[in-house]
Amino acid sequence: MNFQAASFFFEKLDIASDQIQSFEVEETPVAPEPAAVAPPTAANEPVPVASQTTLAAAASSPVPKATQAIDLDAVVREASSKNRLDPDFVSSVIRAESNFKPRAVSKKGAQGLMQLMPKTARELKVKNPFDPQQNVDAGVRHLKYLLENYNGDVNLTLAAYNAGEGAVRRSAGVPHYSETQDYVRKITHLYYGGFDLSQTGISRDPVKVQRDERGVLYISNTE
Repeated sequence: MNFQAASFFFEKLDIASDQIQSFEVEETPVAPEPAAVAPPTAANEPVPVASQTTLAAAASSPVPKATQAIDLDAVVREASSKNRLDPDFVSSVIRAESNFKPRAVSKKGAQGLMQLMPKTARELKVKNPFDPQQNVDAGVRHLKYLLENYNGDVNLTLAAYNAGEGAVRRSAGVPHYSETQDYVRKITHLYYGGFDLSQTGISRDPVKVQRDERGVLYISNTE
């Protein structure tokens, strides 16, 4: 099947073709990163592969000036605090998803630090998935929703973030997809293994999940 025929099966982003500047075939295409962004040292149902036009258009999307000198650690801490999640848990997900590259684009079309699919980004009211603050805030909200949905089960939460809730439901657990199983293993290894994931090198205790007397679920690394 040639590219023109195959492209009818691919998910497309709503980006004008005259914005496309270039395209490179890579395992995980990454858009050029802003030079001033300093990364820390330390989802959804499976969808068809995005077309070449989709990847090139997403990669050429402009970077807002306000995000060019942003502290990614601070972004993670702020979003995590708002949603009562351990920032090291969030950092582990980002490390596995994009390796802290704000302009990362997967071959399936997932975008930004937490690799949001366009449909998920729209549902979470994200205007620019390449903006670190918008992307991380939405990704953390999605993680919090999944943790609550699976009663704090980290493995099921990660499986659903990677393969989608439907896949977890059909499998009655972590799907048998090698990609998803490797994904869950990688993040839990990063997180529970105690690796330094933040710019400051601080590593916290693993997440604890509990409900208060009102039945509200809290996910935290503190007592």
